[in-house]
Amino acid sequence: MFQRKILRLIKRHFQDNFVFYFIISMAFIIGNITGPLIFKKIGDYPRSLILRISNPYFKNIYSGDYTNISVLKSSIISNVFLILSLLLFSLFKLGEIAIPVLISLKGCSIGFTVGFLINNYGASGFFISLLGIYPQNLFIILGIICIGAVSMSLSNNSKDFRARIPRRRTRSYYNNDYFLLILTYSIIVIIGSIIEGVLSPGVLNLILKNII
Repeated sequence: MFQRKILRLIKRHFQDNFVFYFIISMAFIIGNITGPLIFKKIGDYPRSLILRISNPYFKNIYSGDYTNISVLKSSIISNVFLILSLLLFSLFKLGEIAIPVLISLKGCSIGFTVGFLINNYGASGFFISLLGIYPQNLFIILGIICIGAVSMSLSNNSKDFRARIPRRRTRSYYNNDYFLLILTYSIIVIIGSIIEGVLSPGVLNLILKNII
């Protein structure tokens, strides 16, 4: 019964806010395409710096701690921070611009990591990215895009955070439907983070000796 309610909420929100889902999806795609292009245009030091930010596994490699638990913690922290940032911007009209930018940066970070693997390891890097990068990001990308769309719809419904505070709880921001949507999509992101912590280290360790 609860699952059916969630599915109905998702379907209704998608239908009512399709334009936001489209904008967020396009922002992610643009970022994902831009990532490899940026990789080719910058030097080694900026590459290593961005790589640490882009992927929790590579961040932990440079810090010398790349166990499954450490990668899992880094992944959860970075994704929760992104979710909270999206929700924060949903409080303001500025979110209609800031939220797609954040999503685009997320897409750019994934594209940058894949660009690094392919540029340095060719076909092997491509297959490693398929096994070690994309599986978890299928969940993370889906959850983040949907949270971005929900955040944009909230931002669109609000002119100013202070103006929204006195409103009744039945209004959009305080509606339980939005809470359930955000919770559901956040769980999807956390599932992706768990996969990242379990799967990525095992697959990406195949090229570890070439990175250190």
